[in-house]
Amino acid sequence: PERQWGDFVIRMKSQAADAGADSGALGMFRYDPRRLADLKLVQGVRAEEVDGGRRQWTCEFLPPLTQAAWLSSPEMQVRVFSVDMKRLAKMIAAKHRDEIGQEHAGRRATLSGLLAVAHAAGAEGLRSWLRRDTDKTAFRNTTAAYLKATGVF
Repeated sequence: PERQWGDFVIRMKSQAADAGADSGALGMFRYDPRRLADLKLVQGVRAEEVDGGRRQWTCEFLPPLTQAAWLSSPEMQVRVFSVDMKRLAKMIAAKHRDEIGQEHAGRRATLSGLLAVAHAAGAEGLRSWLRRDTDKTAFRNTTAAYLKATGVF
């Protein structure tokens, strides 16, 4: 299990720990400010229009945490990711257990694949992604995360 978890963490890492994406996602797991709010790490989440209509999510970290502290601590990011995956695994067990083993995007679903979708899209996004084939093509990054992670465990 420990080796599988390590493999999953590596597969889910999508940028450097100190990086921020154009969308506003922060850190090695590209945590969207909305997901950080779900984890009670930030407040004041809002979308701002930048570069001719593109949305960028912003937030304020709750003291004593700061954005600089978050981006400078890969260890903290992995700890938060671990807590988040445990939370999402409970949700998947309660609401989507029957999807394990079903085919999605050409691959049989496993817990690790569903966690990847929930991480990328949130709990409601997972529900929609599972139910609507159009989501699998419309949200290519979410589907790519699923394909990268499904089968790890």
